[in-house]
Amino acid sequence: MLRNHVTAVLSTLIFGLAACGGGDPIPENPDNIVVFDLGGDVRNDVVGDTPDTGRPDDVVSDQVQTDVVSGDNVVPDSVVIDTVVTDTVATDSVFTDNPVTDTVVNDTNGTDTNGTDTNVTDTNGTDTAELGCSGACDPLIQSTRCLVDGTTICVCAQDTSTWTPYVCADACAANNMVGDQCVPTADGDTCNCTNDCNNVTLVAGQCDSTKYTECTCGTPDPCKWLVDGYCDSACVTLFPADHFTDTADCACSGTCDPAQFEGYCTLDAGACTCSGTDQAVENCATFCADMGGTGGVCDPQQGSCVCESFSCADPAKVQNQCTEGVYTPCTCAVADVCGWMTDAYCDSPGCNQAFPNQTNFDDTASAACQ
Repeated sequence: MLRNHVTAVLSTLIFGLAACGGGDPIPENPDNIVVFDLGGDVRNDVVGDTPDTGRPDDVVSDQVQTDVVSGDNVVPDSVVIDTVVTDTVATDSVFTDNPVTDTVVNDTNGTDTNGTDTNVTDTNGTDTAELGCSGACDPLIQSTRCLVDGTTICVCAQDTSTWTPYVCADACAANNMVGDQCVPTADGDTCNCTNDCNNVTLVAGQCDSTKYTECTCGTPDPCKWLVDGYCDSACVTLFPADHFTDTADCACSGTCDPAQFEGYCTLDAGACTCSGTDQAVENCATFCADMGGTGGVCDPQQGSCVCESFSCADPAKVQNQCTEGVYTPCTCAVADVCGWMTDAYCDSPGCNQAFPNQTNFDDTASAACQ
């Protein structure tokens, strides 16, 4: 029995996502205490001493006139009385000192409040350049990464579960594309390969590998896929701006062999199935509702309906999930409601890849997984 992988993802790429400061601590500065002398220098005593200006006594010498005898009349001596000038010594005019008191401003610097160094520990992931590209890995959980040279991608190989390097130029050429750089994208690191629809050799290689690209699906139909018995409705969905329309091959009519029939999406987004021995169109919205899911579109890569958000509350709808053989959170759960642990199909790898965040049943010890 072939299990249909019904998930919300249209296709799965092997390229995933890779992952990478701290600063120096702030040095502590000591207090800078500065005392400002706002009063200026103390002025020197200004003494206005004026020397004594008093003179010594001015004494006029006695002037004695000689007696003049004129007969009996004697003229007495004319004595000039001393005229003494009192000292006029000027009083010292001494200026009192007026010293300006120094005004000292106290240091009001606050206590050093530098906080404790709170540098965050460097939590950068391991340097992938130092890891190189070798050793064991888990393809279900580990992503790809670009190596330091920028032209090599490291991939966790699904067949060997080991890290394996691929030169992007070789990887692009192997897919009939051009490019040689490894670049980060929103979906993870990948080789930056592009299609060159003017390169006849590369387009022919894409035709041989039956890859849907803007080249192989283009209006000119370079691969000659029109009316070849295979429905190429994927071109309409993937490249709506420029595509050929494979009307005859996508009619979903006539008989079919369930063992050989491959489902496909019709041009109106239904899923063409082989019901018994006749082809029939499945309405994806109805299909998903019957299984307790939402959404309901046809995946052009798988040629089947894709549902979302399955509910496990309705046992009848969960049983429909089992009947259709789809991996859901209900059918993969550890309870193994579908009894798939002992059947002829190995389910654990598919369940674990589709729902890695829940505990799933384990049938790896069964004969089917050996």
